[in-house]
Amino acid sequence: MNTFKLPVGIQPIHIKHNRIDIFKPQVTSYTPPAAQQKMNQAISDSLNKLMKDQGYGQTQTELTGGFDLKNNQKGVLSLTLTVYSYSGGAHGLTFTRGLTFNSLTGKQYTLGNLF
Repeated sequence: MNTFKLPVGIQPIHIKHNRIDIFKPQVTSYTPPAAQQKMNQAISDSLNKLMKDQGYGQTQTELTGGFDLKNNQKGVLSLTLTVYSYSGGAHGLTFTRGLTFNSLTGKQYTLGNLF
């Protein structure tokens, strides 16, 4: 069986502590280790930036978030990361970031690469 034609294995990692409750995707299987490492690093970097942009570390800010798989087939992994922050008041703020990868190489695609 050629495992590189299979969808990429994704495992949710639950980050829960001090006003943070976020599920982060982690690539776990059916892709070369170097590609897996590249994709996981890009996911972590993007999530950290979203959290920082949403006020991570500020005493009144609560962060919740998760991810949605948009595509996981034919050598392409596409997902969105979403972080909602609430600091008091009438409502919070939601940021979403999309990521698309070549699952065989770990190369991240930009919108310009796709069109």
